[in-house]
Amino acid sequence: RKLRIQMVGEKIKYFSHNGHHVQNILATEGKDETLTNTIVDAVFEGTASVLAKRIKRIKKGMRAEDPNSFAEEDEFFIRNQNALYPVTNRSDVLNAFKDQKERIKIFIRKNSFKFRKKIEKELMTTTAYYVTLKQ
Repeated sequence: RKLRIQMVGEKIKYFSHNGHHVQNILATEGKDETLTNTIVDAVFEGTASVLAKRIKRIKKGMRAEDPNSFAEEDEFFIRNQNALYPVTNRSDVLNAFKDQKERIKIFIRKNSFKFRKKIEKELMTTTAYYVTLKQ
């Protein structure tokens, strides 16, 4: 038997489940309206963090008899110096780490990061490097 759990977002600050540290981004934290009062997966945490907003959308079948399916999408954000930066490309990463922009640019180029297919892994690696620069 499956147990259904419904979370009341305003009352949850964070929790851990299956190795994931899940946080609630409260309205006072975000400049970006799409991220306020949103549950995110903190995929990397340090003095700067990488947050993933996991989204599942229902994809309707082409014909009435075709079954519906789910399409998974992830939106990524970098939290740095108490600001949240939505990230979809290299320039967004450089903007989030503007105080070390030149060093980050060299690191990205040296590692041939494109922030497309492997965006989560590349964001985590770049953020970990940025954290070492701040120590």
